Order: sequence, then structure tokens, then C-alpha cells
Amino acid sequence: MGEEGEYEYDYTKVPMQGFVKGVAYDAPKDALRIGIYVCHCGINIKMTVDVEAVMKYAATLPNVALARHYIFMCSDPGQDLIRKDLAENRVNRVIVASCSPRMHEPTFRKTCSDSGLNPYYYEMANIREHCSWPHADYPKEATEKAKELVRSAVARCTLLEPLEEKEVPVAPEVLVIGGGVTGMYAALDIVNGGFKVDLVEKAPSIGGHVAQLSRTFPTLERSTSIITPRMIEVGAHPNINLMTNSEVEDIGGFIGNYTVKVRRKPRYVDVAKCTGCGKCEEACPVKDVPNEYNEGLSVRTAIYMPFPFAVPPAYIVDAEHCALLKDGKCGNATLETIKEGKEVPPCMSVCTPGAIDFSEEERIEEYTVGTIIVATGYDIVDPHVAAEYKYGVYPNVITSLEFERLSSPSGPTGGKIEINGKKPKEVVFIS
Repeated sequence: MGEEGEYEYDYTKVPMQGFVKGVAYDAPKDALRIGIYVCHCGINIKMTVDVEAVMKYAATLPNVALARHYIFMCSDPGQDLIRKDLAENRVNRVIVASCSPRMHEPTFRKTCSDSGLNPYYYEMANIREHCSWPHADYPKEATEKAKELVRSAVARCTLLEPLEEKEVPVAPEVLVIGGGVTGMYAALDIVNGGFKVDLVEKAPSIGGHVAQLSRTFPTLERSTSIITPRMIEVGAHPNINLMTNSEVEDIGGFIGNYTVKVRRKPRYVDVAKCTGCGKCEEACPVKDVPNEYNEGLSVRTAIYMPFPFAVPPAYIVDAEHCALLKDGKCGNATLETIKEGKEVPPCMSVCTPGAIDFSEEERIEEYTVGTIIVATGYDIVDPHVAAEYKYGVYPNVITSLEFERLSSPSGPTGGKIEINGKKPKEVVFIS
């Protein structure tokens, strides 16, 4: 080996490894002393990346005390190289340029820890998945990229801190976002395992898009026979806190202890009191609201049941279309007259259980959960984007979900495929 701070490469003396001293070899005792180890991964890396060139380049980087390359750094002899350098060469930071952190980061962190170095003083440069494998036909470029990844790892290594692992209690409660078929089954699996679930659904009812389908492929079974029992089970389960017409406002905390804020929008109908009799719907003067469940192919009232087998089985007031909430007056009733007990809107006058409450306000509720499952489902693409199909121009151009509603017995045509009252002779599906 040459003078301290100079570079000499003598691979004949150590046939299984390459070695070079770095610029910080004789640095003060409290200075950073980074050891870099470039792995061949057998031939997985070396067949493309010039590992010796990467090693030599690494030795020129700031704060690098030494650099090596070895055939398998994850092997016992490979780990022994790290242990020896930690003990004899005063290395206090370790970088391994090799495979994926998912595969061997725990291996090398344990090597550091067993040798007395904080495991979080270890950094990994993935030059297999990011260099040798994707750039197998470009060895020169792959080598240069590997150098850059090592340089980045050195820069990051200078900022590492000696973290300490702690054990914290995990909240035995789960948040499930989305009340479609996936969210429902997830919630049921969890509560059947003995844990409590907070299920948040932004729509007035759980069920999702599956509730809109007529039949499902490949058995052509009615979708209602598949999900209705699960919907009822979710709505009745004592360990499921079902929050419909609600959205997650904010999530804080960390894994195992999340703090979740849920925005509970007013329903204006007490779910516990509503019997689903439908008298309020008959009395409502607003009767021209597009029905979301039927994809706008029919209309509904401002107070409505989301669909026939909705859960919870209760009505809800559409604040955007309700005359009282939108215009401040419905008939002779205003919010003030309701408060004074003088005049009430038609829906309240026929509601025998007294379930309708226009004084209900939006509120934020906070929950602590250990796990969060996101099952928010999907939305149908806006068909207007494909202008060449003339959706919205020709009434007989419809979406697949609109077709489902037409073919469903609970749809606007009672299951008859009709456009403007006429049965089509031919149907073309564009997908």
C-alpha cells in the first residue's frame, strides 16, 4: 500500500477482494469515516457494472476512509469484511452498493449492530435493480450511473443519525376508508378477528358501484344477492362504527397510532328514528333532482332513500336541492319558524317518528387507529372526453353503468332495455 491518502490497487495479494484507502483514512477520531463495499452479486452486477471502477471512484469521495469490492457481500466472508473494518480501521459509517434494500438491508444493519455500530449509520446503494439489470446492454452507462448512486449514498450518509428503536403500543382499532364491496369484506374480516372497525363512506349508503349492477360475471348472479347480506351484516355489527355521508379530513400520527379526523356531514334525518315509510318523499315539493343511483336516467326528490336496499335504511336530505336549505324557505316554513315551533315544511309535517332535524350541523370527530385500509374504489370516466362518440348528443349513446341500470329490475325502466321508450334492435359495446 502506498503513502497515506494515496491510492494503490494491489489485487494479487487479496484475490477475492479489491481494496483502496480513501482520503479520510487518517482523519481525526470524531470525523466521518465511511467504508464503501461494492458487491458483485455473483455475476448479477459485475457482468454489466465495472465494480472495480466504482470502487476506485468511491474512494475519491469526501469522508470515505476505504473502499472494497467483493463477490458476495451478503455472505459470511463479505460481512466479516465489514466487521473487520469497523474494529480495525475505525470505520463509523457503512455503505453497501449491491441489491435491493428490501432484500439485504436488514442483513447489513444487523452486521453493523452486532459490531457495535448503530444500525442506522448504514446506507445502501441499489446498483443491481437500478443499474446492472435495467441497463444490461449499456455497461458503460450502467457503471456511470452506479457511481452516481454511490455518490448520492455518500451524501446521504453524512446526514445519518443514530436512531434508537422503541416499542409503542398499537391501537387495536382499524379505519377502513370506502364502503364498497372491498371495504365491507375487509371490515367484516377484521371484526371477525376480534378488532373494532371505523368504516367511513362518503355516500349516504354503503354498497358502492356493485349496488348499481344488475348481474355479475361469470355466474350472472344478481349483485343484490351477493352484497345485500354483507351490507346488512356491516350495518348491524356491534364492532363496526359505520359512518356514511362522511369523509376523512386529516390523518396524523404514525404506524400503529394514527389520529384520524372524520368530517360528518349532516343527514338531517335521524337514522335511529327513520322507519323508511316514504311519506316525506311523497310530500317533498322538489321532485326533479337527477337520481345518482340510476346515473341520472330518472329523477328523485330532495329528501330520498339512496336505493331500495340501502344501509343504513334511512332517508337523507339533499342540502343542494332542498328548498328550505337552499332558498331558506319551503312553503311557509323557514328555519326560524321551525325553531319557534310555528311552521314546518311538508316533509316534517308527515314524519310521524319526528326523524327529520334541520338543526343538525356538520361536525368533526377524531379517532385513534392502528391500521388504515384504503378501499376507495373507482369512478366512471367522463364519457364526454371521447367527443367522437357523441355522448350527450345522441340519447342512444350510453355508458356501461347506465346500461346496467336499464337492465336492472330496480332501474328506471324496471329491467327493460329502452331508450326514449323504444327497444333497440342492435347494441354495440365500445371498450
